[in-house]
Amino acid sequence: TITELVQKIIRHSGKDLSISYDELKPTIDTSIALDYSLAKQSIGWQPTIDLDDGIKTTLAWYKKQFMHH
Repeated sequence: TITELVQKIIRHSGKDLSISYDELKPTIDTSIALDYSLAKQSIGWQPTIDLDDGIKTTLAWYKKQFMHH
């Protein structure tokens, strides 16, 4: 789920953050958007990097690019 993805990002960021929800905004079914089985079946594509490793790599890149302390 999107919540699980955001929880992973928060955990890897090392920040003390919480998730809040805007009940006034519409929700969508995101389960299909996070499933790569159709791409694997139709064109043979599959991820080459673990999601957690990808999050860590992306956060490290972001910090290097935008967090010049």
